[in-house]
Amino acid sequence: MRDFIFIILTMIIWSCGQKNKPDLTEKFVVKTYSITIDTTVRSTLFYKDHYYCLTEKMQFVCLNNKFQVDSSITNSINQMPFYFSYLSGDTLMAGNYINNKTTETYYLDQNHKWQPTTKMQSYKPFFEDERFIVRTCCMGEFGGAIFFTEKQSKRVYSCPSTCVVNINKINGSYFVTNSLAHMSSSTEILRIDDPTKLYELKADNLKNGCNWYMRFVTSKDGYAGMRKFEIGTQKILDTIGVLTMTSFIYNKQLYHINTDFEKTFISKNQGDSLYFVDSIFNKPLWSYNPENRKYGTMTLYSFNNRKTSGFLKISNDTISIITFSNVRKNNNR
Repeated sequence: MRDFIFIILTMIIWSCGQKNKPDLTEKFVVKTYSITIDTTVRSTLFYKDHYYCLTEKMQFVCLNNKFQVDSSITNSINQMPFYFSYLSGDTLMAGNYINNKTTETYYLDQNHKWQPTTKMQSYKPFFEDERFIVRTCCMGEFGGAIFFTEKQSKRVYSCPSTCVVNINKINGSYFVTNSLAHMSSSTEILRIDDPTKLYELKADNLKNGCNWYMRFVTSKDGYAGMRKFEIGTQKILDTIGVLTMTSFIYNKQLYHINTDFEKTFISKNQGDSLYFVDSIFNKPLWSYNPENRKYGTMTLYSFNNRKTSGFLKISNDTISIITFSNVRKNNNR
């Protein structure tokens, strides 16, 4: 059924763009690596030329820049379990929840040893440029939003956005990729030329509301009642049947990594259409909660589902696919 939906969707998308078929001469280099280990990846951070993968066993696996397990660092940093990890400036942080209320937080020192800290550490914003700090939130099928806080004025501008997986900026415009792994899955791309044209949130209780706009929409209004909160946005893609895990810029154009839940492929954004570029993996590299992290021109995306687990590294024209092969799990199928 999913194959049928994808074939029909692809035919529709292609037919919409036949008049202005894009130049697909760009060739991407795809490299694959397999790590044999009895666990799956939850998140991946790039820190001091290494990849720190936090696994479902609440332990880290550290890979060097050749995607080989660095046993020395891996053994050193796994003296206690961790539930979360993040970067605070140039420091790697990790911690646990205690009674679901408080946390124990540690930082990694230069000797690859965890040291406790009580300092409040700041998380890196979802997106930031010279003018705006951008936050996002997602409630799945119940909605989501994106918030642009102007640094100078502190004003907050927002619009409905369910659910943001990545933001890319091209020629001064913000391209917001929304994707939701619900039912047949969906992908939406918004173009925002000027965030100050979005709906301004003045009340503090709205600035933290994931679907704040629903407070003003009645059952009689329906979808039409939400349109006034979509001011300042241009919807350049809205489709179902294809899940977008991440988006990236190459040669000043917008590309995506997608799945139809059978395979993984690259697509290209051209006007209001999505074009198939190339297939890169014969399995679906997706996750219910896509996690994307940017490091300059490099993007890391972690995935975890019943078929595959690992992360992608996208850097210029090279896409590296690192999968964790769970031998025990595969033998039990």
